[in-house]
Amino acid sequence: MGWAEQEFETLDLGDARLDRRAVLLADRLGQKPGASIPGACENWSETTAAYRFLRNQDVNWDDVMSAHWDASQKRMAEHKVVLCLQDTTELDYNGQEMEGLCAPVQSCAMYKELMLRSRPLIGFTDEKS
Repeated sequence: MGWAEQEFETLDLGDARLDRRAVLLADRLGQKPGASIPGACENWSETTAAYRFLRNQDVNWDDVMSAHWDASQKRMAEHKVVLCLQDTTELDYNGQEMEGLCAPVQSCAMYKELMLRSRPLIGFTDEKS
């Protein structure tokens, strides 16, 4: 069983095909974390299937994340102490020219502000492995 199958072992999107697609997409993106979806997928049919999955109105992010949260809790339960460290990072793209846009972001009517806020949470144990 690969890491994605273990991580999403409790995933239930109501359709086994969606469950398999989520696991495959996680596996592909995990193998190439810096790649775009087409760059991570092995062929065009896999790429279009990934985009169909992401557009699917029946797939909710919290259903997908619920399986990840279950797996995280299961891993943490194996340890006496787990430190969960969180950081907030703001990525401000205002005034930046984005590839594919004909003008700087700040002058595009649809973007008043383009800022991403990342809040990663990482768990650490006192074990060295």
